[in-house]
Amino acid sequence: MAGAMRAISAQRDQADRRRCALEAALQQSECGVVIISADQTVLFANASAQAILDAGDGVELRRNALRPTRYHDAVRFHAALDAVVAPPRHRESQRERGAMLLLERTGAERPLIAVIAPANRGHASDVGADGDADAPSGGAAAIVRLMRPETSFAHGFETICQLHGLSPVETQLVASLARGMTLGEAATSMRIKTDTARTYLKQVFAKTDMHRQTDLLQLFLRYQRAVSGEMLFDAA
Repeated sequence: MAGAMRAISAQRDQADRRRCALEAALQQSECGVVIISADQTVLFANASAQAILDAGDGVELRRNALRPTRYHDAVRFHAALDAVVAPPRHRESQRERGAMLLLERTGAERPLIAVIAPANRGHASDVGADGDADAPSGGAAAIVRLMRPETSFAHGFETICQLHGLSPVETQLVASLARGMTLGEAATSMRIKTDTARTYLKQVFAKTDMHRQTDLLQLFLRYQRAVSGEMLFDAA
């Protein structure tokens, strides 16, 4: 009996250590991370997410539930969250399906990016007899990532630019374009001529094997999908 109790205690200690390590890693993320249960209550929000919630920057916490501040965004958000938490029986793909939404922000030109993904990645222990993946009561069912484009877009592109060997000025140009600037606006912000910016852009295209500005955005989105586990994302 004593040996069994020691084994149970050791398992609990190991689970606590894993939980603390995971929480520490999430707290260091520049991306806001919110973990949501099957009944759509918030189980955890890291520091970046809490800062967004405290500011009411596109989303807020109401009765311990995550909710966009704009009504029309809230309708789309909860429809997408419902689809992720309780996916349909007949999926188009065996991969889990997530959703990416743009949420309006008060006093900000660019929207907040919300990526909803299932926390339950189809582990055998989480799949019921009917073939549906069901999160245990009170357990994590969905993970919502919240990204401010003025910080998250630039950070993501910087990582990609480093991988492709872009210079600091080329990286700055790509980050400006990622924020939604035109080439002329990016040139003005960088205090260079538009023709010079166009030359830098051609160099970026050559190094990344891209041919259009939209290709660069797609490159970033592929990077985000890779970080999120190569899921399918619906525009909601």
